[in-house]
Amino acid sequence: MAGIAGAVLKPNSKIVLSGSTLCQNMKKALQYSDSQTSNTYANERCACINVLPISQKENSNFVFNKDINAVCAIDGYIYIKESIKNNLLAEFNLPGIKNDIELLPFLIRKYSNHVGLYLAGCYNLFAYDIKNRTTIICNDKLGFYPMYTYETNDYIVFGSKIECILASGLMNTITFDIASIAEHLLFNYPITDYTLIKDICTLANATVLAIDGKGLTKTSYWTINSLFQQPVLSHKDSFDAINLALSKAVNRMLRECRGQILFSLTGGWDSRLVLSYLLPDYKDKLKCYSFGSKDSCDITIPIIISKAEMLDYYPVILDENYLEKNFLDKAKLTIKLSNGIRSYKRAHYLYAIEQLSKESTILLTGIFGDEILKVGKPQGNIVLSSNTINLVTSGFKYESIQACFSQDRFPVLSDSSSEDLNVELINRVKELQAIYLDFSSISEKLSAFRFMVMLRKFFGSEASSYNDFVYCSSPFIDIDTIEVYLGSEFSCHRCSVDSQNVFIRKRSSDLYTSLVKDNYPKLIDYNSSRGYSMADTQNNFGKIKILFNRYMRSTRFEHDSFKTASADSLFYSMLIKNNVVIPRILEQIDKSSLCYMYDSALSLVYWMDYIKQAYL
Repeated sequence: MAGIAGAVLKPNSKIVLSGSTLCQNMKKALQYSDSQTSNTYANERCACINVLPISQKENSNFVFNKDINAVCAIDGYIYIKESIKNNLLAEFNLPGIKNDIELLPFLIRKYSNHVGLYLAGCYNLFAYDIKNRTTIICNDKLGFYPMYTYETNDYIVFGSKIECILASGLMNTITFDIASIAEHLLFNYPITDYTLIKDICTLANATVLAIDGKGLTKTSYWTINSLFQQPVLSHKDSFDAINLALSKAVNRMLRECRGQILFSLTGGWDSRLVLSYLLPDYKDKLKCYSFGSKDSCDITIPIIISKAEMLDYYPVILDENYLEKNFLDKAKLTIKLSNGIRSYKRAHYLYAIEQLSKESTILLTGIFGDEILKVGKPQGNIVLSSNTINLVTSGFKYESIQACFSQDRFPVLSDSSSEDLNVELINRVKELQAIYLDFSSISEKLSAFRFMVMLRKFFGSEASSYNDFVYCSSPFIDIDTIEVYLGSEFSCHRCSVDSQNVFIRKRSSDLYTSLVKDNYPKLIDYNSSRGYSMADTQNNFGKIKILFNRYMRSTRFEHDSFKTASADSLFYSMLIKNNVVIPRILEQIDKSSLCYMYDSALSLVYWMDYIKQAYL
């Protein structure tokens, strides 16, 4: 996994870091290939290494400015607003600097621990002032890409990958965190900032760690709470603001893109909306792709659009040949690169991206769009599980999920005491409850959960699992877009989570359609994986078609894009062949009703065995 890693001694520590050795050990755990570009900085008290995606050959994410004795390393990508950039250039007399990352040392010199307030993008940042021996480690306001930390009385170790910390040799003991495993199985990913390894934590969003002569301090430099208190814009102003914000986000992401633009074009509406901001201006730079079975909507529909719009498109077909030759390798790699969070059934994402990553330095997708633009009552799925919905809508009452622990339904993966586990989960739920006290309604709590937890833990873990190949970007995870959206009348926090009102749901469809129509009207006429086009939402005949597909049709419109039964059998057989011990309870649970939990459990069994073999 591309990213950053390192360690910093606290001021009272009497030990000395072997910086070069530490960086070498962490580099082995951080990089996927020896060919990846990297850089290091190390002395007796501080060490840091960064590794870039395979698609990037120039290490623009590492800056060592000798003039002011400062080192900065970035995991991900950052933007500095033009007005702030111009002020820095003038204040520090820097006419020759144009790259945002080259300006980071000066931005930090000016704003210190508050630097995150003046940055946008998705990033983890390490900065070291050599003269003053001060260190800053922080992430973006939404904390999209995970950053893991381990702290003792002497030092703090950090890394974009849990394995960086395990490989550092600086952990006293390595044990699995059973409560985090339970979280993962209950909610499809851990919803607190504990991790699958005890004493390793995920850095919460908008957090800065500062180490100076006084010690280490941990503070939050921004909260999302204020965005829910914005005065609501009118209908027209809401539409115009969202349209402009999405357009700016897309153009900002493409500003420094070199080569082609890798674009995920699916049969869904999110990618269709992003595409409307790319055509016709970026048409010749796009390298579009999608994956699925040959007859799935995620293949057939992009083919139709690409032919009509003359786009460069590459279909990644998931067939028996893929299952036989590629699936298992990519399944295991997906689990490892996502720090144990992603299921083996996400292997096709990595398979497709690895094939196409050489085409571009950036992957542009529509991820998280559906989670923003869809309003009304949420349905439990792999992204937002039923257990999560029940927990949040209950006001974070532990009783809402307690029934899940019945002996025949919950696959405990260890011999840990069920009573101890129960107490620990109760305490964690109480911690969450305290965090969400400032949100006035259940709708606000659920909306905030999407941005503060789901975005990081599900989508961020997904994106970081293929950072070795290319950085993933989406205008829907742009902080400026989210701020505008939460101030609009379309924001999901303004609707009751119990609402199944057809007019509420239609408002979401109309927003999608109107945005696309305003930017590239032809795209509303193409069919989608929903079984109808955006244009169908605008006329009576189309509305009848929508009603039929939503409520009358007995079978799913879209063919299965992945051969689930075959994948399950292959992965299970691999575990048996490798003598991986599978808890007996996994053989007893109802796989049909608990399919996500079963997939996650098998994936965790593999990851835990891998960690045992490598580090225990």
